Amino acid sequence: MNIRFISAGAGSGKTHRLTELLGELLTQGRVRPGGVIATTFTRKAAGDLVQRVRQRLHAEGRHRDAMCIAQGRIGTVNSVCGELLSRYAFEAGLSPRVQVMDETDAPVLFAQALDQVAGPAQIRALNRLGWRLGQDDWRETVRDLAELARANGLAPGELAVHAERSIAGLLGHFPAPEAGTPDQDLLQAVTESLRSLSAEGDATQKTRHEVVYL
Repeated sequence: MNIRFISAGAGSGKTHRLTELLGELLTQGRVRPGGVIATTFTRKAAGDLVQRVRQRLHAEGRHRDAMCIAQGRIGTVNSVCGELLSRYAFEAGLSPRVQVMDETDAPVLFAQALDQVAGPAQIRALNRLGWRLGQDDWRETVRDLAELARANGLAPGELAVHAERSIAGLLGHFPAPEAGTPDQDLLQAVTESLRSLSAEGDATQKTRHEVVYL
């Protein structure tokens, strides 16, 4: 199947070009009016496309095709895809009742789906990790990653590979971890510092306050 991309900005005549292409295909008999699938961004653009194609077919005397063009699926992406999902819902294992998700409902629905996928222990671990990394709402970060993965067509396995690459790239900016026990070394250094202060006889108020605090 040949796919042709036509890059065009707003007001450049996209609907006119689609009308010409669709009209040519219908006139040549290469496609049936009822077999047309065309999507637009707005209802107005879809209506304009149908009207212009119908006018062209009438002008060429193809009145039957002009009437049958309404049998094709020409509309917004949501309407066309929603109709297809409704018609073939059982084949796809979905409910025939399809509702377009509102943008304001997306965060709530995503959080519900995340809670179903991740168990309580994972949620607690992510809460602790989010707090350590300064992520007040780590769910929003996960949602952003999911949207980027979907927009770029990344499968779950591919996303994991990209995550490993990202981690390796980030850690590459840091020196290799030193051997030993950092916590014990820090505690020993603080203890020796306190002994040093006591030995030197520093009895100022500021020093006494800091020593007591430690």
